Amino acid sequence: MTLNQHFNKLLRDNRNDEQTAIEEMAKYVLNNYCLRVGNKRYWFTEIEFYYYTPDHRDPFSKRNPIKPQDTKFPEVDSDKLFFHYSGVDISFDSDESDKMKRQYGGILIRGIKSPDDEESVNGPLKVLCHLLNTAQRLGESLFTLTANKSPYTAEILSTTRYGLSNHGNDGEKLKYIDKLYRFYVKGTKGIKHNKTIKK
Repeated sequence: MTLNQHFNKLLRDNRNDEQTAIEEMAKYVLNNYCLRVGNKRYWFTEIEFYYYTPDHRDPFSKRNPIKPQDTKFPEVDSDKLFFHYSGVDISFDSDESDKMKRQYGGILIRGIKSPDDEESVNGPLKVLCHLLNTAQRLGESLFTLTANKSPYTAEILSTTRYGLSNHGNDGEKLKYIDKLYRFYVKGTKGIKHNKTIKK
């Protein structure tokens, strides 16, 4: 089962309760997946969810389509890494052919750690630069998302997403700005805290 399929199953199992589905998905990713650059493995220490459907209109989510025939956006396949100006996402999209039911979004990678390094890398742009520098140093051009049990997971905490703003007092933004859609491994140094609860 792909990450995208697993997320859609959680959404179906927790219909009308996106928060629970997102929490379960966060635990699944943090506990069971890593990113590989050649032979170097990075586990996730902090991730942030952006998810959009007609029933969950999170205005902070990018809505990049899988098949963008008449759009300026690049093609983004589900379960793929999407490199962009703000960092790196694990992308997901539904298999629905009906555009009215389609979901968009991804999981922003905010923190990573490798057994080869003493410190974790925190912040989406720092993660992006670190991964690209590692690839250049190793002479690698392939980044892969791999199922691999994390050695770092302990207690997982959730908080609000970092750096969002509501210019113009937008009603849709107000509904989503305080959602607890950011998750991190307790004890990771350098995490910027907002509201925090145990998961």
